[in-house]
Amino acid sequence: MKKHLTRSEAAKRKKTNLVTALLLAFLMISSIAGYMSNRNSLNVVRYNNFVFRQEQDSYGNLRWYSKIDGKEFVFDYNPKLLENINVSPVIRDRILSSNYVILTFEPSDRFTMNYFDRARYDFGSVLYTKGINVASAIANTSEDYNLTIMTCDNSTQQIPVIYMFKGNKTEIRMEGDCIILECSENYEILALKDRLLYSILGVMK
Repeated sequence: MKKHLTRSEAAKRKKTNLVTALLLAFLMISSIAGYMSNRNSLNVVRYNNFVFRQEQDSYGNLRWYSKIDGKEFVFDYNPKLLENINVSPVIRDRILSSNYVILTFEPSDRFTMNYFDRARYDFGSVLYTKGINVASAIANTSEDYNLTIMTCDNSTQQIPVIYMFKGNKTEIRMEGDCIILECSENYEILALKDRLLYSILGVMK
């Protein structure tokens, strides 16, 4: 025989069911939020009081994001992975003391240029926040780029040239007034770009 509930018992049961439903909804939302957070923020690295989080960009590429001096920057490598690449303080100081920098590169096949174009974009974005204007150029004639031809011969103390090209080794060096980024593999230009930018931003020496 079915027992009839009093008004107070029915109200109490209704309240209990409501609390249970709200708790289940909260747990479901928390689980979804946790999943989305883990999917979008895959790793966190701390380096010299800076926090870097690895996330997917709008193109699905994994990149490293960090807020430096109140501004959000994005990199391809976290600084811990670049400690074996040396950057002379003279190179950093030369760039920071200039109001204008020429960024030139050796044009090659389209696949290689995708890496160099990304490096050029990131250089321009970061140096702009430091009050440094960047002009893009090419070292040789190319049908793909309508840019002025500039080489290390055009570099001066007031307006340094940053010259990027694919060669036989991977390093950052200075020859005269020219700052050279030479990579032996296409993707390594992104590592050299990040290492130099970390130095300019004060993340690394």
